[in-house]
Amino acid sequence: MLTFLAEQTPLPLFDHLTIASRPVSRRTTEKLDLENLRAIPFVATWSILKIQIPGFYGLGTALQHMLDTERETDLQRLYRSSRFFRALLDNAAMSLLKSRFDVTAHLDRDEQLGPLWRRIRDEARRVESCILKIARQPWLLANDPLVRASISFREDMVLPLLVIVHDAFARYNTLANQGQASCADAIQARKMALKGMAAVINATRNAA
Repeated sequence: MLTFLAEQTPLPLFDHLTIASRPVSRRTTEKLDLENLRAIPFVATWSILKIQIPGFYGLGTALQHMLDTERETDLQRLYRSSRFFRALLDNAAMSLLKSRFDVTAHLDRDEQLGPLWRRIRDEARRVESCILKIARQPWLLANDPLVRASISFREDMVLPLLVIVHDAFARYNTLANQGQASCADAIQARKMALKGMAAVINATRNAA
């Protein structure tokens, strides 16, 4: 996953962003490693990819295990009685609603990255299925239609910007890999990607 983040995502560009004044890594190394990776660039990168991994990944596997051991009634009771558990599942639902796998669907055809992308997509589907069963809802955040509508409205607005950001990053990455990161076209593509990244990050905050 770290190779994917370093080579196929906008993560390295966070070194050029002025927002938050946080570099990608806590210390300068030639190779990205998990120990020194900062949380803000990590989370924001997944927001730009429209795969909100930090908000849902692994939860579906855990919940499915409980459901498979016939604990569905216990989980439903916990969802009704525990504010913490209800907030946990509702926040995961928000992350799922902010995820759009159609934006990165081309990775499904990538020989190297396809298996990783499909594993993440399948986990997202698993989380959604478990939440709907436990919360006994017909769709995610059915208990909070205003938040659901707000997320949907903002996601539709930001989609054209996402297309621009992904295209600009792809053009910059191609030139950078060819050793032309300092050429005029690469600089222009990087500027476009950075401007779009800042806007996308601001638009996809948890505030509904």
